[in-house]
Order: sequence, then C-alpha cells, then structure tokens
Amino acid sequence: MNNGASRARLVTPADAAEQLGISLRTIYELMSTGALASIKIPPGGKTSPRRIEQAEIDAFIERNRVKITAVSRDRAEAS
Repeated sequence: MNNGASRARLVTPADAAEQLGISLRTIYELMSTGALASIKIPPGGKTSPRRIEQAEIDAFIERNRVKITAVSRDRAEAS
C-alpha cells in the first residue's frame, strides 16, 4: 500500500562501508553507538540483519563534513 509517500532506500552495512570508504567493523561500531542509525529487519530480533537508509548515510556525511575556514585555508597555504 503506497499512500503517496516515497519508500526509503535501504542499504546493507557492507554497502554503507563501501560508500563511506571505511571498514565494515567501523560501520557496526557507528551503529552500536548511535552515530549511524540503522533498522533491524525484521524488527526486534537480536541477530536480525540491519539496513541503513541512504538518507542516513547522506546525513552522516554532512554531520562529519570538515568545514574549511578562511583562517584554516590561509594556514594551509602558508605551510
């Protein structure tokens, strides 16, 4: 049943690790600390496979993007 809402694109932890260029172990650490939200499929099982919404991966990238300021840029150019 689709009530007009778009369906979230879910990716595996391995796919997320590849997108982010980090290890699968790091993905699981990020999920366990809550730094990267995930979904258990089916919900509730302790050993249930997990999926991550693509939007969550995109948000994680934005939250962790390094901002280059004019001062930082000037210092880098002076080195």
